[in-house]
Amino acid sequence: LFMNVDVVIDNPFVKGFDIHYTKDRQTTINEMIKDVKNGVEVVCFTNNRQIIAKLKCGKRSINANLITGDSLSSSLFKEQNISHNPNSKLTISSSKGFEGFDIWYQKANVYYFEDRANAYESHFPSNLVQASGRTRNGANKITYCRLGVNTAKKEIFKNGIDSMVDEFVKDKKRSPESKLSKNIRRIPQNPQSNLVKNIYRNYIYNEQCKEGIIEVYKRQDSVDLYKESRVCDKEFPLKEYEEFYKARGIRFIDDDSTHNRNTMKTVKDLQKIKDNLFSNIEIIEQRDLYGDKHRINWKPNLYKIFKDGKGYESLKNKVKFDFEIFIAEKNYNGKYEIKPHQKRISELLSYDIDEGGNVIANGTFDALREELVELKRDKLKDKGFAFEESEIKLDEFKKYSVIYLSQILYMFSGHRAYVPNNITLNRNYNFATTIPLRMIEHVANYLGLTVTEIDIVTCNPRILYAKCGLNLPTNFYGKDKENKTKISKLLNDFMYNEVKNSSYKLQKSRAKKELSKFLHSKVVTYLMDNYFEVKRNYRGQFTSDCAFHEKNIIKELKATINHDLNEGCIERHDSIILINNEQDLDYLKTFHYSKYENIRGWFVEDTASAKDILQEIKESGFIEDWCIPDEDVA
Repeated sequence: LFMNVDVVIDNPFVKGFDIHYTKDRQTTINEMIKDVKNGVEVVCFTNNRQIIAKLKCGKRSINANLITGDSLSSSLFKEQNISHNPNSKLTISSSKGFEGFDIWYQKANVYYFEDRANAYESHFPSNLVQASGRTRNGANKITYCRLGVNTAKKEIFKNGIDSMVDEFVKDKKRSPESKLSKNIRRIPQNPQSNLVKNIYRNYIYNEQCKEGIIEVYKRQDSVDLYKESRVCDKEFPLKEYEEFYKARGIRFIDDDSTHNRNTMKTVKDLQKIKDNLFSNIEIIEQRDLYGDKHRINWKPNLYKIFKDGKGYESLKNKVKFDFEIFIAEKNYNGKYEIKPHQKRISELLSYDIDEGGNVIANGTFDALREELVELKRDKLKDKGFAFEESEIKLDEFKKYSVIYLSQILYMFSGHRAYVPNNITLNRNYNFATTIPLRMIEHVANYLGLTVTEIDIVTCNPRILYAKCGLNLPTNFYGKDKENKTKISKLLNDFMYNEVKNSSYKLQKSRAKKELSKFLHSKVVTYLMDNYFEVKRNYRGQFTSDCAFHEKNIIKELKATINHDLNEGCIERHDSIILINNEQDLDYLKTFHYSKYENIRGWFVEDTASAKDILQEIKESGFIEDWCIPDEDVA
């Protein structure tokens, strides 16, 4: 609707066609079922599997030419016996088939379903035209069944999406990383401000140069599609499309009807799902739906399930059902060999019913959850939190501990361990990064799995030194890492702050003095020249630049991993974790990052190098022994 037209083809041979418009879904479905039973050629366009379920040719199966995507197909095959027949008089197509294929029926009745209340069933007028044109010999009748929104959708861009996105992109108080995050501070640069959903995320994109510098831009096509979707939510017919339809010779005939939203239940009987999957073996194998890349249906918002349900039991039952469905999908043909750790997960999620019909949950699940709580308690003690603060943090963790354990079980549920990516610019903020490794490892060990972490040693400082052509000194943080907190705070907050009651010159002098206590003079100069003045308008630029190299180092590391010798390779910020690893990792001692070929110790700190260099100096005879500093100092 908002695209510029450069060329118009005025085709006098276009005859156009009529489209019958109705709001009565149930009556439309009944008419379609009647056509199918009478052997009439029928084309059904819908993304709703429940509508498709009504089109059984008899009681046993749906016999149809099926043109649907993998997601919809997977749902269908669990609920229905589908006989895929390219020569059938019934063609069922999801939005995948709006264009790119031909239907050569002679007198087809075409049914097109849309529901503006559901995002996955909402389309654009151009989609209706595309779908209606699939019957190349024309159609006997085209019926457009359209349900409008139940209530007016809330306008989230109250001042206009164009101007608000422009303003957001130009906002210098927000870093590019924060602009592309799922959640942002309501008030930028205020750590006390509430986190809110980032409504701009789908309407911007970023470009990154070879050095990692990021710029954010407005995604105009997405903005235009949003504006068009708002127009499509209006009451039909849509005045804005009158010219569009007229140019194509399309006429709407209103089949005077009432708004009737048909609802149907989803199949939740596990045995029935298994039976349906087994009956659909042929078409499942044709599409390779449940092959090596098939994963469990991850539930990202377990918090909502936990709160909306009845706490622990509702969530555990949901995780149990998802796991059982996943195993049923993998075992659709009865040939899948369930692994020992999957059997343990099944046992963890099992429960019994007592004589009164009450659920008796598996006590092992709660026992394992309590062990995670104890691990959290031990960590809080190690960090030296005050008792009251420690108890508050522990209570918060305990409240949601069932969610953490459930997510870890999702992670290990497959044949290979897997976590969905959640990438923002240079960092993967997936679930594995939100929970301590020791907890992941604890659950893995219970399941009979081993966890091997390979992480970049002293990541940001090592990258910083590499930028200056230097190897990071051994024992950089001091004895027992006594200086780690001080150095980390300095690297996060040495930049000029105009809010402080001190001059630019004084702040720079102090920053240089403090940095020089811990860092090489060359490194201090590099930091002051490149980051002190916050040239690119946000204080996290140093961390962002390091994250760019961190991403590339991990990428090069993964390229050296033999994935046939482990049962899962999961990214976790500046590390990867390998499950049941059998690969000899001794080669990591000599790993080189392509950007800085001469830098050592990325994954295994090179403790021998300093001693070797000292020995070479001694043997050279240029310096007396008494001039050689202590090894720890060196």
